[in-house]
Amino acid sequence: MSADEPLPKSGHIRRTKLELGRKLGLSRSHAQVSPSQARAPATAAGGSSSAITAVITPAKTGWSVLKRILETVRDASDLCPPLKASLVGVIELMNLVDRIQDAHSDFEEVARRIQQLQRIFEHYQAIDSSMSSTVTQRMEGISHALDLVKCTIDVKTGRGIGRRILESSDDVGAVVKAFRCVAVLVENFNVDTLMQLEIHALNIRRRVEDMVRDNVLNELRHVRNADYSSQDQEGCMRNTRVFLLGELFTWSVDWSAPAIFWLSGMAGTGKSTIAWSFCEFLASNGLLGGSFFCSRTSSTERSDARRIFPTLARQLARVSADYESALLDFLRSDPDVAQKSIKLQSRSLLRNLLKVLPNRGGLQTVFVIDALDDCLEEDDTEAFLDELIALVTSTTPSIKIFISSRPEPYIRRRFEARDTNVHRVTRLHDVDRESVSADIEAYISHRLSYIRQSQALAVFPPEWPTLSDVWTLARTADKLFIYAVTAVEYIKQDPVQRLQTLLSRSAGRPLTKGIDAIYLSVLSEATNPERYEPHEIDVVKLVLSTIPALEAALALTSLGDLLDMPAHRVRMALNWLHAVVYVPPDDDGEAVSIFHSSFSDFIRDRDRAPASLFVEPERVHEILAQACFRILRCNLLHFNITHCVSSYLPTVDQHLATIRPSVLYACLNWATHLVSASRRAIRTLLPTMEAMLNEKFLFWVEALYGSGNSVKAAEIIWTALSMLEVREALTPTAAATLREAFYFLQSEDETIEYSLPHLYISALPSADPTSFIAKRIWPLFPSLPCVRPKGMLAWRRDDQSLPATLSLDVLYQAGHASAVQAVLFTPDGSHIVSGSFDKTLRVWNARNGAQTMRMPLNIKLTLGDRVSSVALSPDGRLIYSGSWDRTIHVWDTHAGEPAMQPFQGHRGPVLSIVTSADGSRIVSGSQDKTLRVWDAKRGTDLLGPLIGHTNAVCSVSVSSDGKMIASGSLDASIRIWNMQTGGLKRVITTPDMGQVYSVAFSPDSMRIACASFDDFDSVRLWDVHTGAQGMLPLSEDAGPSYCVAFSPDGKYIAAGFQDQSIRIWNSDDGDDLCPPLEGHRGPICALAFSPCGKRIVSGSFDEAVRVWEVEPLDEFQGEHSPIPQPVLAPNEDGWIEGPNGELLFHIRDEFAAQNLHLSLPISRCSLLISLQGLQIDFTGCIIDRTAWTGCYAATKTLDLVS
Repeated sequence: MSADEPLPKSGHIRRTKLELGRKLGLSRSHAQVSPSQARAPATAAGGSSSAITAVITPAKTGWSVLKRILETVRDASDLCPPLKASLVGVIELMNLVDRIQDAHSDFEEVARRIQQLQRIFEHYQAIDSSMSSTVTQRMEGISHALDLVKCTIDVKTGRGIGRRILESSDDVGAVVKAFRCVAVLVENFNVDTLMQLEIHALNIRRRVEDMVRDNVLNELRHVRNADYSSQDQEGCMRNTRVFLLGELFTWSVDWSAPAIFWLSGMAGTGKSTIAWSFCEFLASNGLLGGSFFCSRTSSTERSDARRIFPTLARQLARVSADYESALLDFLRSDPDVAQKSIKLQSRSLLRNLLKVLPNRGGLQTVFVIDALDDCLEEDDTEAFLDELIALVTSTTPSIKIFISSRPEPYIRRRFEARDTNVHRVTRLHDVDRESVSADIEAYISHRLSYIRQSQALAVFPPEWPTLSDVWTLARTADKLFIYAVTAVEYIKQDPVQRLQTLLSRSAGRPLTKGIDAIYLSVLSEATNPERYEPHEIDVVKLVLSTIPALEAALALTSLGDLLDMPAHRVRMALNWLHAVVYVPPDDDGEAVSIFHSSFSDFIRDRDRAPASLFVEPERVHEILAQACFRILRCNLLHFNITHCVSSYLPTVDQHLATIRPSVLYACLNWATHLVSASRRAIRTLLPTMEAMLNEKFLFWVEALYGSGNSVKAAEIIWTALSMLEVREALTPTAAATLREAFYFLQSEDETIEYSLPHLYISALPSADPTSFIAKRIWPLFPSLPCVRPKGMLAWRRDDQSLPATLSLDVLYQAGHASAVQAVLFTPDGSHIVSGSFDKTLRVWNARNGAQTMRMPLNIKLTLGDRVSSVALSPDGRLIYSGSWDRTIHVWDTHAGEPAMQPFQGHRGPVLSIVTSADGSRIVSGSQDKTLRVWDAKRGTDLLGPLIGHTNAVCSVSVSSDGKMIASGSLDASIRIWNMQTGGLKRVITTPDMGQVYSVAFSPDSMRIACASFDDFDSVRLWDVHTGAQGMLPLSEDAGPSYCVAFSPDGKYIAAGFQDQSIRIWNSDDGDDLCPPLEGHRGPICALAFSPCGKRIVSGSFDEAVRVWEVEPLDEFQGEHSPIPQPVLAPNEDGWIEGPNGELLFHIRDEFAAQNLHLSLPISRCSLLISLQGLQIDFTGCIIDRTAWTGCYAATKTLDLVS
């Protein structure tokens, strides 16, 4: 039978296999075969053939070897069912082959090659793992090849159902060939597997190298979500901001242009959108070195200027291989650079590394910093700007920097004081109104069209939105993109109806009316009585009124803590307010914040906010003050809240626990909310404040110092004390509590700052025994050192061993018991007159400090006996004192008794008085906002009240010719009056002037010096006749100043500052006469020159009076012999240490340095009127290492509660 003849009754499966065999060239060989030979298989099948006897049996050939190998592979191939099925078919067919032409070596060779499959399956079985999809696919390919082998055997051995034979060498060759195909596939699979393993190993090696590199670079602590690509926003819409973006693109490639581009603009003008578009352009052109989008709302990391340089360096490493290599080398030698100052970061990471790159690494790149004003710490931001300018001016011309921010003063100053060749400024809010309006119009049109397309189920009018609608919205937005964004966000909830609502309420009205329309619509949805219960609306009202009044934004959980409700209730209250309030997805993540400040203004304005939602700002602050006190009085604030481990170590060597955000907020802001409440509310809250301080004062101090807010502790107490006094809301007990707290912080700041456990071990025992700290807190700490005042000038060592008692005794003199508010030299310079809040006037010998007279006021009013100002008659016989009883008292300096009846007329405390040069008149300024001119002999009011100021008059001065009066007020103005008529001659004020605390005429009456509390916190000079500022502000870095004076010859100006220093300048050129005079331990309240001009007397909140030498006195040694150094004494920093440097106790400056001025004189301080001494007893105290917490009697109970 030929290959082309039909098969007799063999079935379609058999026919298919034969056809496959023909196509593959696998049909039985017919070459040189006779017809009888062709029929041989049939004969064999029938029963006999002589040809068979010549064929060797399979058992004696490689055929059986191959079959056994395939059986072994079959038994191991359970992991690949298709392959196993193919093997079963082949083996079954091989079992039918009875005879085969000898091909022993060929089949054994194939067997050896295929046997590799067995090892592969044994490997997978050993590791008990399934095969990958790729391996399975390759096995299926081998399975198909085995099917082909089966087909080949089937074709070459015939179709009989009995035993079969392979009689032709060609047929045997075809079967061998088919098996070899399987072997080749197996070998290829093995080779591919080895190659894949090699590639896998290389990839692992690369990953390890990448991980090592990333671990090194991660030391930079870069902010991962600060780059532009991580921002959840889009760039400028196509065909908007075309001119500005074109300017930026040109600047970025013009390397002769200024290296810094500052884009300045007010909130809502689209600065961040422009920055994002610019970044996209730079990135697409390979020019973007790095970007940092600052934000106060997204995370604290993005509001920290110290994180910018490390983040930019990390990003630059991605675009410059040379820089990355240099950066890695540097970080391996200094991995802590990210913890260092901004200056060191800049120089180490950029300036120095860029210098060492070969040919600058071929680097030409632009850095982008957006919203720089969102960085919280102004000092860090200023330092960062300084380093940016230094980077582009001294390092390389191939670096450019783009900065966007609001025009904050501290940013403006950094650019305005620099060479304009270094930078260029574009003020976004100064851009042409029409072009901005066109851009906003395009944006609104695009977004409203998108809303229409995306809301398929909504029904829209055919022309919605009309060109008129878009134009009206754009004009209402003016230049504020934030309005457009807020409007679109509101409209998309119910597009047709809400657009009409907006248009009807905003078209043709001022901008605020348009914004109010949005906010009113949003609030009406959030407080819909059809949807919410009354108590739910009350929660919305509480949350809405609270958020704008917060001093710092809080996360949902912290806000809930403050409002005494769970975070999910706060989130529910804000559910319909997402158009105006940012609500973060995580309760403990980002802070809740108002999208735009206009909403804060709106909700706090009675005339704009809905009556049902408006809460008086004073009431909001009352609520927040109550919330702060509630948190501070609960167990969240407790002893050792920072988890200090050892009292032997400085704070810097201990790992402190993180303070809960709501607790830290309460610690930082209770005073601000308290003083901002109504007077009625303050009176109600004062007992709670006193209770909090009595119970938790030290724990509050620990929390502030342990969280890096040490400088704010005294400021908070000072804010409460000073502002409540101004508002006349203090009770005597509250005032005493605050003064004692303030004095404690001023005295013990160095101790607490250096080692936090010594807040309890050293500072607490050193507290005034009469203070609330001693009375209320000492009993809770029975195991502390005992400190006792002494009164002799000596050191004493009781024993030659380590003593239990160490005494430091210094000369003691009586002094004022409260803040010294007024000081003067007598006309002959021999005595000093001082007035204090301790209700006394005192006269002192100006040479030795001896008290020569004490005049207590006998006023029965609560606060009326405080002395706020003093003046002297030209002959020195009379002392005039202004006090809080609203009168001026007159005293005889010889008798120390009243010389006449008090001058009466003011309706508020008399804050300042001054005599005319001839002594005939007295001028006074009062908290009642008026001035009065009195006849010095009769005490009559000559002109009636001089009205003009709108706030308290803090200071008055009379010109030397007696013709003019100058007055300074908390209303941020200076007014010049005619002394004879009381007429107003001139008002001096500027937009940046703050509250004026002190004014002084120059001796020639041509200039006025003033001390004010403003952006400059400085002393300024003004021309009396023109009102022009005489020179740049003096000492902008010293903080607020409370008093100022001219020297008698007019050469010098002296001022006292809140930072406890006195500064003296040349009045002509503003040069410093000498370094700041330091020694006081409280803000300087008053100062005056001696008649000779060589000495200055100062009074301070620290209750001390000091005399300073203006001109150097080389021979000045003081009147007392030096105090001998002790045998056993504290180190130079005041610490008593153990043998190995353990911190045992700290003696504060007041005892260790200030009162030892006779042997260790403070520079230029020749006299101090305020001295004490102390004795320290360590018997029975617990101050050792980790056991130090045992000094607190309630530790065990507190641990259980916590």
